[in-house]
Amino acid sequence: RTSPSQFFRGFVKHTRPAVGRRNISSSPPDKWCGGATLSICLDWTPNTNHSGIYAALRNGYFKEHGVDIEVIQPNQGEELTPGRKVARGMGTFAISSSESAVSFATTDTDSRLVAIAALLQGSTSSICTLEESGINCPKLLDGKRYASYDGRFEDAIVR
Repeated sequence: RTSPSQFFRGFVKHTRPAVGRRNISSSPPDKWCGGATLSICLDWTPNTNHSGIYAALRNGYFKEHGVDIEVIQPNQGEELTPGRKVARGMGTFAISSSESAVSFATTDTDSRLVAIAALLQGSTSSICTLEESGINCPKLLDGKRYASYDGRFEDAIVR
């Protein structure tokens, strides 16, 4: 099993060619992004989903490979999603939900983003109820109230 910091060591090593923006085929691996600053747009306030990023920063794994990392946290009330920030050149990578990645890929015709890695083994998106409600399948949600953070893609998923 790979720890979050091991994942990000590999992440930096294997994504450098994509972000170097120059022909690197003849460059030694440790010189691909020397001096580059890459930015990671978080999807939420720093939490356990981002622990690998912070562990890799703290342990110097990015620097070990010659890469400086800037972590961009979302501001409250901000309209731009992490993916939109990357599409507009405001970040190099975005942490995002799979639903957001699918939505971006199917609705945006101006830019194409590519999913490069899964940070978690399972999805953190779920619909949950109290056990005592007796609701144990989606059909039993019909007519019930749904609380959400109002993602633009959620209505179609929930229906």
